[in-house]
Amino acid sequence: MGGAMSSKVDALLKDFLEGGESTGSINFSKSTYEARGKSIRPIHLAEGLSLAGKIDVISVSSNTIAAGFGAVSKLLGAQTEAPPIHVKVCGLRVCISNDVPSRGHGVARQQQAAQTDLHEILADVEQHIAKLTVDVQDAVLEFKLAGHTFLARISHLKGTPLPRGRNACKWKIEHRGLRVELDGCPLLKVPDATEEVQLAEAFRRMDIELHARIPVKLSVDQLLAILDVAAAGVAIAAAEQASASAASSTGMPLGILLQQETSLDLNIFDSPLLEAKCAKTNISILPSSTAEVCLESVEVRCGGGVPTASQQVRFCSDSCLGPLKILHSFTSRGHSKALPWADAVQILLDDPRFAQHRAWLEHAKDDGIDLVAPTKRGREEAETETQKRSRL
Repeated sequence: MGGAMSSKVDALLKDFLEGGESTGSINFSKSTYEARGKSIRPIHLAEGLSLAGKIDVISVSSNTIAAGFGAVSKLLGAQTEAPPIHVKVCGLRVCISNDVPSRGHGVARQQQAAQTDLHEILADVEQHIAKLTVDVQDAVLEFKLAGHTFLARISHLKGTPLPRGRNACKWKIEHRGLRVELDGCPLLKVPDATEEVQLAEAFRRMDIELHARIPVKLSVDQLLAILDVAAAGVAIAAAEQASASAASSTGMPLGILLQQETSLDLNIFDSPLLEAKCAKTNISILPSSTAEVCLESVEVRCGGGVPTASQQVRFCSDSCLGPLKILHSFTSRGHSKALPWADAVQILLDDPRFAQHRAWLEHAKDDGIDLVAPTKRGREEAETETQKRSRL
């Protein structure tokens, strides 16, 4: 019976996992599926971007009795809830890169979506993920683009379901040992913390609440690498936006709230070029590519000089390819429209290595950004617009 179960699960996962070996066991109280040495089939994410990877060990278990009662109740037409499901993954390696697999070996994102009628199984999926516990150990996410590599490592991550209230599901996420590298050099080390993720009914919106401090320290060379990757990402987004499939695709609104301080230290020749920090960060991204980043209690110091503060800073864009607008209350150089990072940006503009990104840097330094003075009316309009977006 266990062998039949493992074969059935393998058949369900065949479009995503391949290779390796699997086993299954069923007893009176517990059903378990375990697979070793599985490879994640390459998935085409976008034009010139794919995902692949491998899993050393993955196990899935559920309560046999609860599942049996649920199946009987469903046959009798009674209301039933899905049994709790526990997933444990050890040794996860995922790579997103522009190394597109050869034809015939990859799985198109549209093909995967077409294989399942999401509208028919949406309610069933919500029931299962609402009681899903995930335990991941030793995971690595690699992102390769424009000749650079971001590497995120995490020692342990555990997601435990919480009472969901009016949401489709809600989880407590505990993580330990999370750090990020860029081209082999440390970029970010996140303190161990407990976060919260909630998913609205019918997958209308996902919200993530982070309670860990985010301290980012990077050199000018690392900033150049990040800009190279960003430029390549914008090119991919432009290609996707121009394609017919992207025009018809839909996405899920995403909200990210960083409750603790976020800081940035940019160094040049081991000396501070720019220091910035904010007490709280709120990010909102809509399927139409509309994005807004709201920073509270912002302080910026350029080249070790006198810090400049703004109670709130908002970055808004109607498209990933469109113009950026900013709402702030910085006051320097005698007028309220001055940007405190302008001198640091000018130093980058004088560096020939940043020539490819000159348009971006000039836009960030001068009046190419639409600056809006934080009048009472302006604040009210901005807050009203944010409230509208949060209800979507």
